[in-house]
Formats: sequence, structure tokens, C-alpha cells
Amino acid sequence: FSICFGVASNETVVCSTHGSCDAPDTCNCTSDYGGANCQFSFCFDVLGDDPSTCSNHGMCFAPDSCSCDDGYAGNNCELTECYGYLTNDSRICSSHGVCEHPDMCACESGYAGDNCEFTICYGLRSNDSSVCTSRGVCESPDRCSCDTGYAGDECELYICYSVLSNETDVCSSHGSCGAPDTCSCSAGYTGDNCEFSICFGV
Repeated sequence: FSICFGVASNETVVCSTHGSCDAPDTCNCTSDYGGANCQFSFCFDVLGDDPSTCSNHGMCFAPDSCSCDDGYAGNNCELTECYGYLTNDSRICSSHGVCEHPDMCACESGYAGDNCEFTICYGLRSNDSSVCTSRGVCESPDRCSCDTGYAGDECELYICYSVLSNETDVCSSHGSCGAPDTCSCSAGYTGDNCEFSICFGV
């Protein structure tokens, strides 16, 4: 009998039970195993002692059977997990980024946050109290939905009686719009929209 790594060729545990001892310390491994003593299994054509086995993110413990590191999944540990979703799920990184490492998203332009959950409007995150001049909601990148009475890209303008505060005909062209539907009339004019002239104090 030949002896392979201290085990006789007629013993069932020879060559790690995954091959035959054909000559001293020479194992002939079955197709799913490799290594001098047939001690490593193959996982998706990569021998278990190779650092690249299981996509570099796990351990090959049986033929085509990986035990994945935390944050990785899939038969070959090829999928990364970010905040409960795997890279093959369209909801990963709030559908606005790429999961580069476990729980580490690289967000698309216009999005921010660990999970790319916030939109950015004009340099501010949607959860910032001053986004959209504190007068609206940042619905998508650089797109504010303004509260009633406000307008403009960043909700920076007031609306007085359906006219924007930066237009020349606001407040009937006789005043300034300082808040929604609140005109400050020029001398000689009165009315909610400064629509009336004053003659001799009347």
C-alpha cells in the first residue's frame, strides 16, 4: 500500500476522503477537489485555497458551496448587500446609486445620504430645513415643489394676487410684494393689490 500524507491508501480517510493514493504522497483527486491531499474543494472552477474563491468574499467549504462574508450573498458571494438589498435588486441604494461595498453606496448626481435616500436641491439635502428656501419640498434633484404663495426655482419668490414678486406689474405696478398676497404700496396708492389711487388723502 502507498502512504499519502501519513495515511495508507486502503484507509477511507486517505486523500481527505476525496481521492485515491496512487503513489507515496501522490493523491489523485476527484473532479470537485484539489490540493496535494485533496483537502480543497472547487467553487465555480476556483480551488478553495485560491484567494479569489467565492468572489474574494467567502470561503469554499464544499464543491460549489460558498460561505459568504458578512455583507455578501449569492452562490458565489458575487452580490453585495447595502441596507437590506442585494446588488441585483433595483431598490438598492434607494434606486439612486451603486452599492460598492457592504452598506456603502456611491450615489448618483443629485442624491446623497448613506443609502442615497435624500435628493439635493441647489446644494442642500431634502432633509435640510432650509432647502427650497424653507418654503417647499425638494422632490427631485434641483426641483422644488413650492408651498402655496411661493414660486421660483428655489421657492424664493412671493406670489401676490397671481403675479410673481419680481415682475414689474406686481401689486398693480404700484408697490412691492413682501409676502404671499401682501403688497406694500407706494405713496399715493392703496388697496390689497395697490390698485387704488389716493387723491388728496382719499
